Amino acid sequence: MRINYAHLNNPFRSLREVAKQLLNTLFLTAAAVLLIGGCASELKTKQAQGFAPGEKLLRVAVLPLERSDNGQDEVAQMFREELYANLQEGPYELVEMQKTDAALKELGAQTPKQAKELLAKNPEGLRNALGADAVLQGRIVAWSLTYLAIHSDVKLEVEESLVDLSTNEELMRVSKGVVRSSGLTKIPTGLIAAGTSPIMGLTKGVQQRVIDDLARDIALVMSGQKLEGGKS
Repeated sequence: MRINYAHLNNPFRSLREVAKQLLNTLFLTAAAVLLIGGCASELKTKQAQGFAPGEKLLRVAVLPLERSDNGQDEVAQMFREELYANLQEGPYELVEMQKTDAALKELGAQTPKQAKELLAKNPEGLRNALGADAVLQGRIVAWSLTYLAIHSDVKLEVEESLVDLSTNEELMRVSKGVVRSSGLTKIPTGLIAAGTSPIMGLTKGVQQRVIDDLARDIALVMSGQKLEGGKS
């Protein structure tokens, strides 16, 4: 058997290979530009005549969000929690979410759809059970996660309505959406495989950011404040 000693005669070969790998890594870092971009859909608001957030102290319960399929359960709960947290800085007195959920269960409303039906049929009963003046009833208008090779899009649109439990009148409605893109671009073909592995984890972070941003914006508008850019 013949042994190839060529690599021993060239001590710089292994160094060249290490340098090549290092350059590839640096090139990937420089050329694979990380994109986290986004755009927001048009903010839509509707407000009852004579109603102004904060003009009168309202005790408000945040109901679970209605959704179109079970795949939205996690994002619906995450958004509800973020909305509740952001509204604590607003002009409302909030009913604890645990108390809200317990009251809904006691009234036989096990799902967001049943809670919506309960609100339509028996707002007075809901008012007494919650000890609230109004409820925030929301629904997920659109939710999607799209993966295209080394690129992904996260889209979320939510509508929230503030409903007076004494009159069943809609006091205010806010609808807004966010689309964010993330991924790696301008990657040489031979380096694509090296660049794809972070995308799944990256998208999870972008997903949380989309939920946080949208919950904050809707809470601000519901509180009577203006968003950045002068929109309210």
